[in-house]
Amino acid sequence: MEFVTSHDADEPADFHALGILYFTLGEMAKAEAAFTTSLKLSNAVLNTHYKNSCHLFRAAARLKRAHYQEALADAQSLPDQYSTYMPGMGVRSKEHIIVEVERELSRIPKSRPNLNRRGR
Repeated sequence: MEFVTSHDADEPADFHALGILYFTLGEMAKAEAAFTTSLKLSNAVLNTHYKNSCHLFRAAARLKRAHYQEALADAQSLPDQYSTYMPGMGVRSKEHIIVEVERELSRIPKSRPNLNRRGR
């Protein structure tokens, strides 16, 4: 797939497939980059199939990378109840990703001012 995308760099389907391959291999940073490229190409040709799928896969990759705000933004950009099969995960939906992101965000401690510091 890398050979294909390096020689025919204007087809969203190729970068979508490359992103899924990286996702399946657990290479989430590379998957995110491939889905981002596919999204840029999809937007240029108004291809909503790859657009929606890329947003969902990219949201899942960002979630796995602990990039919660970006994952949430991707998921929220999808139509309600949008779902697709994700290798190793089964069918995942926009709502699944949002629930998982919100759960992770709720686990992050809220920063509190350090009351032991003296102003200098």
